[in-house]
Amino acid sequence: MHDFTFTLPPETIASIFRHLEKSDCLECMHVCRRWYNTVPDYARELWTQLRIAHGSWHRPNSCMLQCIGPHVRNVSIREFHDTPVSVILNRLKHKECKIIYLEIQGHSRLREMGTAFLGGITHFGSTLKELCISNANTSGLSELHLLDNCPHLTHLTLLFSPLAIDVIYPPEVNIEHSNSISKLLYLHLDTAGDFDSRVATMIGRSPKLRALVISNHPYRKFHDTYRHGVYLESILEHCPCLRYLALNEYRLPFEDAQLYDIWKEYVDREDGNASMKSLLGLVFRGGFHGATKMIPLLKQSQDTLRYLKFLDRGTHRTEIAGFRFPCLETLILPGVKMPQEQWTTFFTGCSNLKRLDIGTLVDTMILEDIFPGVNSLKQLQHMRLTSAGNIIESPINAYDMLSINALETLHVSDANISDQGLISLCHICTLRELRLTIPRNESYISTEGLLTFAKNLNTADRILHTLEFWLVASMTDEVLHYLAQVKSLSMLSVSFACHITDVGVQEFVNKNKKFRVASCTSVSKQGLWEKGHS
Repeated sequence: MHDFTFTLPPETIASIFRHLEKSDCLECMHVCRRWYNTVPDYARELWTQLRIAHGSWHRPNSCMLQCIGPHVRNVSIREFHDTPVSVILNRLKHKECKIIYLEIQGHSRLREMGTAFLGGITHFGSTLKELCISNANTSGLSELHLLDNCPHLTHLTLLFSPLAIDVIYPPEVNIEHSNSISKLLYLHLDTAGDFDSRVATMIGRSPKLRALVISNHPYRKFHDTYRHGVYLESILEHCPCLRYLALNEYRLPFEDAQLYDIWKEYVDREDGNASMKSLLGLVFRGGFHGATKMIPLLKQSQDTLRYLKFLDRGTHRTEIAGFRFPCLETLILPGVKMPQEQWTTFFTGCSNLKRLDIGTLVDTMILEDIFPGVNSLKQLQHMRLTSAGNIIESPINAYDMLSINALETLHVSDANISDQGLISLCHICTLRELRLTIPRNESYISTEGLLTFAKNLNTADRILHTLEFWLVASMTDEVLHYLAQVKSLSMLSVSFACHITDVGVQEFVNKNKKFRVASCTSVSKQGLWEKGHS
């Protein structure tokens, strides 16, 4: 058999191996001794990113080690329980890897001494720029040691496992740290251990910081100290370039985790010469005392803020009604109670808003009070309305939303909507996704209303592709028949509809559409239905 590596140019050979998977590359190395020695050189680009998962490194084969070298730049170690992380890092050191990005996640079963753990990390201090450690279970782990030995570090995330709460941060006696200024742009800490001294010291050495995230450790809350505003005042004093700030008194939600990944990318592109008045993103979760300290910051940043998530639990303040956010694009604001006039005034000052997530935390708040103001948001694309499980006395009439010509997605959760309100949604020509969750046993939507809604969608030229009805008990096979005729509709989800049967579901999926069923007692199979797989 002809060996093409003898005849083809090196650039062509490298291009061939670049299209392989890592597992295929390892198989190729078993062909002969020559390929064992040469394939790693041709496939270097394939191994610049290395992911080490549980079971893949306990006894690494010689082929894998042969492929690792100075070209390795990004390393992710996840869900690894059978070998100490320091051992893995030492192996990477011996292969002379030049790691720029290092992620260590999901090691709650391992309890390593901080000296060994940090020693493995700081082997790459001359090149390391981004470090993410989550669910760590180590003792004596010090952020100051990281700053001293990783001078090029710009992004740092350090979150601890609940199992580590008793062993974090013993007093550092007879340890000297340099007071050099770090290059940190992004910092994410939780409140584990001696949080007071940790955050103060880190912030004091990070004047270039542009994004700061503090999330709550499961067993260590910081609100008792934070209510006095100590941390906030220190942050504003030492971090004049800060653009993004998140203070969470609760467990980090998934959607926030996604947001902070976006912030990481933003801080590399933003100009760091701005003052605190140019804050672009703010997330706050907390109680009355913490919120009291945040109101002046909101007022100070209202001219530049683009993202605002403000969960003021336990109080329903109206101070924000007088603010204007002309640059705001995303607003998540549950639990703020205001009369209709104040909502209208507030939304008038948010003319650039594209995403709105708003809801109630009290029985007396009426979602209809929000609609006249929402009607003025001409650029709004995504809206979610939630009543937090409270039963609204009268169903929502959605006519006031008809002038939102840019609206693409609408989620109505735990709030009733009337037949007339549902039918009126057919007139929003830009709507692509509609999700309705009705309070259990309180549905105001009748079968006649659903039929009219489905027929109107069928006769109009619409782009609606996803439709979800949860706890709408009036859904029937006849309604499904008309929904199946809507050309743009590709996905339908229905739950707790006891009147639909396999006949209606099958008719819908036969149109090359998908149907998700949940808790519908007259349907033989729950879950996803597709044509040919039902």
